[in-house]
Amino acid sequence: HDQVFIKTAMGYVNENLTNGAFSVEDLCTLLNLSQPQCYRKIKAITGYNISEFIRNTRLKKAAALLKNSDYKISEIAYKTGFNDPNYFTKSFVKLYGISPKEFAKSAQAAI
Repeated sequence: HDQVFIKTAMGYVNENLTNGAFSVEDLCTLLNLSQPQCYRKIKAITGYNISEFIRNTRLKKAAALLKNSDYKISEIAYKTGFNDPNYFTKSFVKLYGISPKEFAKSAQAAI
């Protein structure tokens, strides 16, 4: 049941990927939950708060684009809802431990 909920939540984030204004409130509304309910449920399942969950879902999509496309890093940042490429890079490093540029290089080297 929890996996279905998280898949649904990720689906909503992915549907709104290019929308940099997609918010915690938007996700809670789409899931038909109050913000406190949504926060508790997402935190209990993933260990992340709602904004971290949204950001990490976007970063997972960005990682896939870095592996499988020829887009520039700034283009990928915008395509995944980050309005600031520097913030995108900082968030990416925090989640993956390497820069998007290094990630793309290592993904290309693995092919």
